[in-house]
Amino acid sequence: MHIDLSTSLPAQRWLAQKKREEQMRTQYVIQLQDQTTDKWILTDKKNLISILFDEGYFNETHRIVPLEDIPPEKLDQIQSILFDITDYLIEHHPEKI
Repeated sequence: MHIDLSTSLPAQRWLAQKKREEQMRTQYVIQLQDQTTDKWILTDKKNLISILFDEGYFNETHRIVPLEDIPPEKLDQIQSILFDITDYLIEHHPEKI
């Protein structure tokens, strides 16, 4: 008997998680602003937004920098985009926030 794992619910969840992780790796770029400070820049390449913040003080120091004009229809998505960015930081770079 052959079982097709691609149709099993656990396999589908695993594949969805792997796809999401790969998407996050390509969507976000985090780098030091310069080598002399503890200031970080996280860029969301999909939504064209950067977040600047001091290491260890994300909540107190983050600044949102749009990389292009934000169209009015996208303004209502900003909060969701910022939640996604914060989730990414918590999951992949908790030591920086």
